[in-house]
Amino acid sequence: MSALHIPRADEFVARLRTRLSEARVRHCISVAETMWGLADDAGVDRERAAVAGLLHDMCKALGPADMLAAAERYRIEVNDTHRQKPMLLHGHVAAAEAKHELGIAHDDVNEAIAWHVTGRPHVGPLALALYYADFSEPLRTHDEAAVAREIFANEGLRRAVTYVARAKIERLIAKSALVDPHTRDFRLWLEAQEA
Repeated sequence: MSALHIPRADEFVARLRTRLSEARVRHCISVAETMWGLADDAGVDRERAAVAGLLHDMCKALGPADMLAAAERYRIEVNDTHRQKPMLLHGHVAAAEAKHELGIAHDDVNEAIAWHVTGRPHVGPLALALYYADFSEPLRTHDEAAVAREIFANEGLRRAVTYVARAKIERLIAKSALVDPHTRDFRLWLEAQEA
């Protein structure tokens, strides 16, 4: 069995295909498969993990104005960084849509989808797994993805997530891009757990 054999998988993939490029759909499927494969190591339910993986980017193609409008419609808190870079909200909007339009009622799935972009302190194991899987699924070819996969294989999920949080921040700083405050706090929280 695989992630694409979970209940409603065909429905979810069809929904993604109406909204996203085929490359983005393949990424979502690859993340779902990655989540399915690491669920036991992460201590999470396989079906929920796969659903989070499939749906995490379903709102990624929204433009800035539509993203902010959707955030307002779903009463999602928007900070100054989000206003400057609305794409950071695509996880929150996807989580709200998953809950309100698709009936995904599992808090851990919604948390994982909401925070897969920036992370935040005190997220649960499903959110940690999705944060890692989104960055390092096998279709990701950047060097950091391979490093993250190696860390996961040798040192476990928590160390891999810490590496991903650091790598994301370093990449943003190198591009002189905005770093969401949640991402900084998430990295500090992860590092404190390792101390």
